[in-house]
Amino acid sequence: MIRHIALIKFPDPDRPGLREEAAELLRPFAAGIPGLRDFHSGWDVSGRARGYHLGLVMAFDDEEGLKAYTPHPLHRAFQEWLGRQGGDVLAFDFPY
Repeated sequence: MIRHIALIKFPDPDRPGLREEAAELLRPFAAGIPGLRDFHSGWDVSGRARGYHLGLVMAFDDEEGLKAYTPHPLHRAFQEWLGRQGGDVLAFDFPY
């Protein structure tokens, strides 16, 4: 299995509707992306995230699943939305 972690920061994390828009785009990930075994997302509540606001944690069956995720339409739609928000992503992938 491959674990994929993404930390996202927004220039305006308090923009009205931001969280709802993100949730709407992320909601279909778990059921809509082949090879994605587990998916969780959430907003920082501790204030210790060094400026990052939203975290995504995913588990893929294998590296092929992770590679197929990158061009998947659901992922691309989220990336495009994130770009329009001026968001920045730190991604980390590792086998487990």
